[in-house]
Amino acid sequence: NCESLRVCTASTSPQAMNMSFARSFQASESQILAGSLLAIFGNVLISVSFQIQRLVHRDNEGGAHYTKIPKWWIGLICMGSGEIGNFLAYGLAPASMVSPLGAITGKFLSCNYKLF
Repeated sequence: NCESLRVCTASTSPQAMNMSFARSFQASESQILAGSLLAIFGNVLISVSFQIQRLVHRDNEGGAHYTKIPKWWIGLICMGSGEIGNFLAYGLAPASMVSPLGAITGKFLSCNYKLF
């Protein structure tokens, strides 16, 4: 029996090994929901951070180095927070759900960049 993920004997069928392995890594519905929300929230933060940093670069006519502008750091912190959210989302929900959410959210927000 492979329930404890020990080394299986030759008499154990591959289907039984696959089923016991898959059963040990099933996520609950609340974990999938939390992972999906984290993915959406993380990607919104990343898109907002890109817009903040774009505005800082666009408005920087004085020639000051961008790292000396506080808004740029806010954008960087937003980006880091969004990436942490994405990282946690991959731990809670399946990658087949998190990746498309990131692509759809990022594409939608990058197309609407004129809001800022």
